[in-house]
Amino acid sequence: NPQQFVDTLRSYTMQTVGISTFITDDVASYVDKKVLTKMGRHAMNAMMRRKDEDGITVGQGATTDIGASGAVMSGGEIAAAVARIRGNTTEPSEGPIYAVFHGFGIKDIWDEITAGIGTYPVPNGFTEQTWRNGFSGSVAGAEVYDDGNITITSNNAEGFIFAREALLLVQGPVLKREVQRKAGLGGGGTQVYLYDRYVYGERSPGNWLYSMTHDASVPVG
Repeated sequence: NPQQFVDTLRSYTMQTVGISTFITDDVASYVDKKVLTKMGRHAMNAMMRRKDEDGITVGQGATTDIGASGAVMSGGEIAAAVARIRGNTTEPSEGPIYAVFHGFGIKDIWDEITAGIGTYPVPNGFTEQTWRNGFSGSVAGAEVYDDGNITITSNNAEGFIFAREALLLVQGPVLKREVQRKAGLGGGGTQVYLYDRYVYGERSPGNWLYSMTHDASVPVG
């Protein structure tokens, strides 16, 4: 019984973001070249931060939040999100799953894993490695990433868990750089512009994407 494929057209409009730096001739004449190099690096970092924050906003727009304000993050909540994504009755995901949280929440995962230290002997293994090196890796099959760009509001942060195919990043042309000479500004100088074009999109956000609000109080021990 031959079947017919039916596709879905998705339309996205890319946004343009940019950053401008003006370097006067006076500054360029006495500042070390290494400083000028770092100025370019910081401008690039600002662009990457903006792109990351835009991605965070999309992830936080999930239909369902499985966490709660003031609730300490636990591995069980991450496992619940993974189970919902893998076992979704509309279309289960079979690809990789990722989790993005603020580091203050990930510290609670560290506490959960190392809670037994001091109570009973801990042989070499995952708990001992986490104690020495901090938590990194996966929980219930979701690869966990620390993202300090997630905003903390009233000691709470909102992370998210998603299947790889849930979020899209449509990237425009390679990062563009423009230089403009301005002799009549600041005694003469050079204006440097950096531009990037991209847009994030979603596929099946109610099935493959879940946000998780959690306590993000400053860790004290």
